[in-house]
Amino acid sequence: MAQVELIAALNVKIVRYVWVGAFFYLTFHFLVIVLPAPGYASAFVVAALGLLRIICCLWWFRKLASSPVRFRWLLYAVGALLGNTSIQLYAWRSLLSSSHNYLSSPASLLTSLACIPILLSITSNFNERAPRAVREIDMALCLTLGYLFLAQILFPASVPVGRETANILSINRLIDFESVFLLVCAAMQFLVSDNVEDRRFLYVYFSYMAISTPLLAIRNRWAARYPVDIWDLAVDIPPLVFILFALNPLPAPVRNLTPSPRIVRLARGGNPMFISLALILLGLAVSRLHFYLGATGILLGVIGYGLRNAIIHGKLLETEDSLLAAKAELEVQASKDGLTGIPNRRSFDETLGREWRSADRKSGTLAILMIDIDFFKLLNDAYGHQTGDDCLVIVAKAIQDMLPRAGDFVGRYGGEEFAVVLPGTSFDGAIAVAERLRSGIVQLALENSKSEYEFITVSVGAAVGSVANVPHFSLLLKTADEALYRAKRAGRNRVEAVDLTVPRS
Repeated sequence: MAQVELIAALNVKIVRYVWVGAFFYLTFHFLVIVLPAPGYASAFVVAALGLLRIICCLWWFRKLASSPVRFRWLLYAVGALLGNTSIQLYAWRSLLSSSHNYLSSPASLLTSLACIPILLSITSNFNERAPRAVREIDMALCLTLGYLFLAQILFPASVPVGRETANILSINRLIDFESVFLLVCAAMQFLVSDNVEDRRFLYVYFSYMAISTPLLAIRNRWAARYPVDIWDLAVDIPPLVFILFALNPLPAPVRNLTPSPRIVRLARGGNPMFISLALILLGLAVSRLHFYLGATGILLGVIGYGLRNAIIHGKLLETEDSLLAAKAELEVQASKDGLTGIPNRRSFDETLGREWRSADRKSGTLAILMIDIDFFKLLNDAYGHQTGDDCLVIVAKAIQDMLPRAGDFVGRYGGEEFAVVLPGTSFDGAIAVAERLRSGIVQLALENSKSEYEFITVSVGAAVGSVANVPHFSLLLKTADEALYRAKRAGRNRVEAVDLTVPRS
């Protein structure tokens, strides 16, 4: 406990130092911009901040060694490294030469490449429950999207050659599109995430993009027309936000967020559709200059989304079939007696009600036999419960095998008592079946020294009725039970029967 408190105290101190460091950093960069200073000083402080952001991501990657979510931090660190290198290349090239052409510099290539790992860090599905094929399709769509973005930056369409400002503004619009796209994707992923650490990264990235998108949109448009001045600080604020949010404890509302199932379903279904839609729109933009490349992107967006849905639909159908099979198996298990394997009391009640309704429709009769093993308690006391259980299993199987028709039913009513349902059976037929069962159990010759017969016997109570003469099947069951107890009192190992089909005077 003391160690946990010590770690918490250290984290609070680290966050406090980071806040102080952020204040001094912004102050220092402000002074570098407004006071006469070498141009490389500003490039140096921006590089230092970018390096701190990368170190922060790698720290989380190492800390989450057992979680697949750590790859989000790693992918973002790679993208941040490429983006930071791009900024430094452009800054130093501008300082060391008179060229300020961003589009023709290696910096534009690195900026384009940086978007690919960042796209993967946000849009990739790190949920291990998702089918592997779906995750691979999502990754392929993200890579295609990143490639088209790269092509559009390096070879912007519909812009006359020589108009540098127009080129940069066109690129700025494309960057704004990418930023909004990533912002929406982060929000969707955040809503469907059920992992706290996954939610942490998405929360940090969403906060970063929510501040970065409008700030950089204004800064880039300002820089396209005027010399970069105080707006250069806009490049610093989003990375600082990223670092501070990553090191601060996750807010309780974010950690305990439980969106409604409807929102989760909408976000889960909308995220891949949004990726495919962005790929189609970007493919249309690229196709104006590179038709086949853009058309390929559009085709991949449509096919990828369709294939992804087909796989998920197939998995859902497979899961549905498995659930239905499991449900059927559970229903069968729930209807069986755990010891004897024949239907249980619940199944008997359902069968009795169903056969009674059938007899009503057909104007037929229904017979019930109540069967009880004689002197069973004495058997248990003398031979033990295991022998008693074995006796129940043997008698249950014997009764089931001796029933004359496939539609006849036997179930364990409770304890050593069994119940038989004989649809469409007359009074004489019920007595014949009852005598057949009684004599069949006797022929098993199962030893029971505590019985006056020296072997296992059963007593049977039978009742036969029709809907015309019996108001409810419960009366038929009660009559069969009373007949069973008369057989017990009359000496056991016998059959007592009542005919309820004959109207009583």
